[in-house]
Amino acid sequence: LNAVPFQHEKLDKWRHNFSGVIYQHEALKLHLFGAVDDIWINLDTEQLIVVDYKATSKNSEVNLDADWQIGYKRQMEFYQYLLRNNGFKVSNTGYFVYCNGIRQKERFDEKLDLGKGRIIKEGKKVALINFGARLAECKKASEILLKKGLKITILDARFAKPLDEKLIIEVASSHEALITIEEGSIGGFGSHVMHLLSERGIFDRGLKFRSMILPDEFIDQDTPEKMYDKAGLNCNSIVDKIEQTLSSKVIFVKNNNN
Repeated sequence: LNAVPFQHEKLDKWRHNFSGVIYQHEALKLHLFGAVDDIWINLDTEQLIVVDYKATSKNSEVNLDADWQIGYKRQMEFYQYLLRNNGFKVSNTGYFVYCNGIRQKERFDEKLDLGKGRIIKEGKKVALINFGARLAECKKASEILLKKGLKITILDARFAKPLDEKLIIEVASSHEALITIEEGSIGGFGSHVMHLLSERGIFDRGLKFRSMILPDEFIDQDTPEKMYDKAGLNCNSIVDKIEQTLSSKVIFVKNNNN
């Protein structure tokens, strides 16, 4: 195969989940899009080749023969359809590139411990726990707050199941406020953290807790940056949430009526 990676100014956009390759089907009034993993170009035919990356860990042969893997093939055909309707010559043949983990290997020197988070920055008062792709925005928010005199802690959770319970409880117990952020909806990572803290009695000590999630509404297609702005998951939204949380006052009213 005489092919090389395809170079195009929109390639990063085509790879992004919130944009992808777009085709507006006027007859059906449908907005169609899909995010590709990679695109190569055949230098002999000048056709684009859709490439999908997969990972597994099995001793048996890696193949695409299972009934449920027909979904992979349909997805590949859809990407080819989108590219063709954007005016590109596309090969009927696509490639699945599999990475197969070595199950019998005794050790991995550069290992990833499942269920273990990591501290990115250490600060005071507020701990920000990121789950997913908002870590860069968390770092930007911390720089903005640092200029205002507030140094915050940033924790990259990395895993939702299992949670790094020990680290989360340590952070929650040593800060005035804790905020989670994720590209998920109600009932996701933040809810799991809240349940953990509730069960361990951390809220009884007066911890302020907030969870930043995607809003429960349809967000119109736009650039990723503008969609995150609308979702309230950018660095400025994080700064606002932290400042609002720290300034909030909880008033307990005693009821003398029995």
